[in-house]
Amino acid sequence: MAQRKSFSEKFKNVDLLSFGSISFTAGCFIAVLCIGSLFFSIRKTLIAGFLFGYIFSVINFRLLKSAVEASVHREDAKSASAFVTIRYFLRFIMKFAVLFAGFTSPLLNVVAVIVGLLSVNWAIYLLTLINTKKLNKE
Repeated sequence: MAQRKSFSEKFKNVDLLSFGSISFTAGCFIAVLCIGSLFFSIRKTLIAGFLFGYIFSVINFRLLKSAVEASVHREDAKSASAFVTIRYFLRFIMKFAVLFAGFTSPLLNVVAVIVGLLSVNWAIYLLTLINTKKLNKE
């Protein structure tokens, strides 16, 4: 009969810097902020801004992941460089459009949109810190 693993044993083998872990951590961060914004009078614009920024942050991160994976499999270094550069500018234009929508739309709080856009970055920092602490323990 197989012995059950404890949560800490399962946690040791998890890749904390995977796309799913980062998206989940950023989503938890945004969920906490959305719950906290329920206490403010502008809660609708805050929640909409957090979610709008978070959704595009995850899309941006997914596009970055796919661009890096696709460029690694290219034969020519010059074509890989051009491919990554074009994808970079497309992601840059997308971020500009999201920020422009945040500044111009009365339905979105611009600070919340910026926080949502930065949520994946903060999740990466947090998970890297946890991963570093976990590796130093071993």
